[in-house]
Amino acid sequence: MRWDTPRAPGPGVGVPQEPVGHQAPRCFACGGPVSVGGLGVGGKTYHSNCFQCSACHQSIRGSFQPGEQGEALCEGCARARAPRCAGCSLAITGKYVSAENQTFHKECFVCASCRRPLSGQHNRDGDNLSCQACYERAHPPERCAKCGSAVRGRAMRTGGQTFHAECFTCCSCRREIDGPHFRTDDGAGYLCVGCQPRCSMCNETLGGKSFVRVDGA
Repeated sequence: MRWDTPRAPGPGVGVPQEPVGHQAPRCFACGGPVSVGGLGVGGKTYHSNCFQCSACHQSIRGSFQPGEQGEALCEGCARARAPRCAGCSLAITGKYVSAENQTFHKECFVCASCRRPLSGQHNRDGDNLSCQACYERAHPPERCAKCGSAVRGRAMRTGGQTFHAECFTCCSCRREIDGPHFRTDDGAGYLCVGCQPRCSMCNETLGGKSFVRVDGA
């Protein structure tokens, strides 16, 4: 998720400009002298009829929006070019949020279920975005067989059970098991390679192999 500022600066307004001294300024658009009724915009002077929208080429009366290249756009063309909010489909001209390859008004970036503002972690649920709490109510996460908490991120699955990676530890040395493992005789836990029982004849670990237990051996 990313918070962004408007794609272009806020609206501008042409400032009426009168000649200073005896020399009339030149219109930035047509180059002709501006003797009366000129507009000052961004340090440049225009005839009132020469200050036009770069899209529709109509004279701009009142406020305007700078485009991505600094060109002037009338309010109508600025709205037509503005990105659309994925939440309400209206034009975005102020602050916006980018998330999941979509753009939202700040006030439209909310959970589709509880309608609360989304901040921090969120999830896509079909075509909608959901906060973590609502997503987990709709899609209950797996629970760790050892601690009972929801499993997110790294996990270990074995014997029909799911564990947090850090919870899947050897019941003998208590170290995290990351690789081959062996279930204890009583089925209550797991042993790492170093703690697995070994064959009395070849001294290799018994994990993953068929073996015979002989009383007294």
